[in-house]
Amino acid sequence: MASSDKEQRKNKVTEIKISPVSFALEEKKENITLTTNTPSKPSKEQIINQAFKFHSQGNISEAVKYYQYFIDQGFKDYRVFYNYGIILKNLGNLQEAEFSYRKAIELNPNLAEAYYNLGNILKDLCDLKEAEVSIRKAIEIKPDFSGAHLNLGNIMKDLGNLLEAELSYRKAIELNPNLAGAHSNLGTILKDLGNLKEAQLSYRKAIELNPNLAEAYYNLGTTLKDLGNLQEAELSFHKAIKLNPNFAQAHSNLGTIFKDLGNLKEAELLYRKAIELNPNLAETYYNLGNILKDLCNLQEAELSYRKAIKLNPNLAEAYYNLGNILKDLGNLKEAELLYRKAIKLNPDLAKAYYNLGNILKDLGKLKDAEISYRKAIEMKPDFGEAHFNLGFILQASSKLDDAIYNFNKAQQNKMDPKKCIAAIGKVLLKQGKYVEGIRNIRKGEGAIIFDLRNGFCKI
Repeated sequence: MASSDKEQRKNKVTEIKISPVSFALEEKKENITLTTNTPSKPSKEQIINQAFKFHSQGNISEAVKYYQYFIDQGFKDYRVFYNYGIILKNLGNLQEAEFSYRKAIELNPNLAEAYYNLGNILKDLCDLKEAEVSIRKAIEIKPDFSGAHLNLGNIMKDLGNLLEAELSYRKAIELNPNLAGAHSNLGTILKDLGNLKEAQLSYRKAIELNPNLAEAYYNLGTTLKDLGNLQEAELSFHKAIKLNPNFAQAHSNLGTIFKDLGNLKEAELLYRKAIELNPNLAETYYNLGNILKDLCNLQEAELSYRKAIKLNPNLAEAYYNLGNILKDLGNLKEAELLYRKAIKLNPDLAKAYYNLGNILKDLGKLKDAEISYRKAIEMKPDFGEAHFNLGFILQASSKLDDAIYNFNKAQQNKMDPKKCIAAIGKVLLKQGKYVEGIRNIRKGEGAIIFDLRNGFCKI
């Protein structure tokens, strides 16, 4: 978040924040007629003063004419290039603005504000390293430039240097405790570093300083959600939406709150609203897919997961959940491919290995299924269902002792004890241990033994 313009004006340079206006910059060199109170050619100072006057009045088209005329006459004054840079930036002409700020710095190498504004331009142009150099130069010239420390924090955050970003935000706050943006951005850093409680305090301070800061309410909501305070998180997201009704992410996260509270219909409406506001939210399509799946609307859930994957091809969970949908719809071949893609993206996704094992088992690929179940157990040693189904694979492969071991592991890890005992009973019968096998069958559920006689258990 950029610093306030009040801080940028703490200098001798005339810097005026203006709103973009709609006229083509190319027009500025055509048919320029300058009006002055004297019949003779205007002097350098007259041109500058008239340019500053139009600029301060918000008459941007006229200010541009005078700035450009001044430059065309070969005159040099850092104030002209500096202020012209402001106009160019506000018009979205970043490369010309960059040139103008560099010219201002060439004429006045100690102009901290020019380095600061140049740094912001370079950041907008995605040249973060050069932006960092420029902002640091502004701080070198003017160590108490709180806005520069704030924006240096933004650059450090974008570069992934969270600890240095934190230091920069804290320095900005030390220099100006009333910088709501610095408190808010510090909160985001602290949240990313896992310090949720302190992050919450930073967001609350930002809101205290600026009660209209929708982003701070939103970030406070996400922090409260992570802390398990769903009711207060809900209020915070509602406040963010009230301040900014088009805040798509706030609608999306509020939807997640309602999902966690069990209100699936309201969650669905909020996810759909978020998508209406921003059709490029992959995570929201994914979450909507989860809701639709829970509401048994499998076909629409499938479409939602596919949209999430199209927007973000690296969303492992979306491939996994889409695989579940297709498995339920009987499309085992594509389900297998989706589970494999999920595993490729996230090799630690134990449940994907497990479900892939189920698919391979159903397709008759028992050796591959065994490998997949073992991989799931490697990722998650207490995966009871994986131990249980692996037990049946091993039984079919006549690895009977290993099968009993896995059925026992399944029972130790919260699988239905009756199912596990009955399964062990069948293995004991196959080993010729009839008395012990029958005893286990009687302890378990006899129906399961009959069900399993020609197949495998499906969890």
